[in-house]
Amino acid sequence: MTITKYVDQITGQEFYILPKIHNNRSPITEANFSLAGLEKVTVEVTDPVAVALHYDQFALCKILKSVGLWDSIKAAIVEADKWDEFQLAPYLSEGDEDFVAMKNALIDNVPNGVQLLESCVITGA
Repeated sequence: MTITKYVDQITGQEFYILPKIHNNRSPITEANFSLAGLEKVTVEVTDPVAVALHYDQFALCKILKSVGLWDSIKAAIVEADKWDEFQLAPYLSEGDEDFVAMKNALIDNVPNGVQLLESCVITGA
């Protein structure tokens, strides 16, 4: 399996989709990502399980609203003082403990929660 990622040439920070803003540049696009100090890298992954899945947060928000969980989850994000991070994140990742708590709330409270989450997975990024 091959994945594409964008790597900050100074810090080494990795993005699996283009960030909306980087190094005070916005919007970041395929045409200008190198001007923001990013390098596009394609790598072969031999163990796909080792790659954390990334989720489209807008799609996830819509699903959480449709099942009546968004207000309580948003309140928890705000209470934990993580709202700014949530809004600026280019995606949500299984590698983030805060997202795992949100994911578990959906799985635990909605009968088809796993399928709903699968519909939010970002593919081909």
